[in-house]
Amino acid sequence: MENIDYTHLEHIAKIRSDKDKFEIVQYFLSGEGADKNPLSLFVVDRETGFVRITDLLDRESCPSYNLSGIARYRNGTTAEDNIPLIITVQDQNDNAPSFELHTGNINEASEKGTFVMQLEGKDNDQAGTINAEISYSIVSQKPEG
Repeated sequence: MENIDYTHLEHIAKIRSDKDKFEIVQYFLSGEGADKNPLSLFVVDRETGFVRITDLLDRESCPSYNLSGIARYRNGTTAEDNIPLIITVQDQNDNAPSFELHTGNINEASEKGTFVMQLEGKDNDQAGTINAEISYSIVSQKPEG
């Protein structure tokens, strides 16, 4: 989930290769958030394959990370590559809806149900979730009536 501090955890995932049964391997991460911007958001312990996170995630900045794990023998040759590690960032309701300011006028003698204006709100939380739902209500009117 975004905006949650996972930096204190020993690991959030583990890269594992079956090739380590025959010879010692070291683990590496590649992709956005590892060796591509944002650099080192995800880091791997080369000996254990434990993947840690170094900062908070923000779904609105990047909703998912497609990382690739790599296992190499100590001599540098590849034991296994393209070990998929996909991290999907869950949305938190961290964005308030926004609205453009509108002023409307209506003639005093207008019939009931006369169209005055249409308002539209926007929310940067994940579309289709409760976090992005917007409800509308009239909280006051002048003159009261």
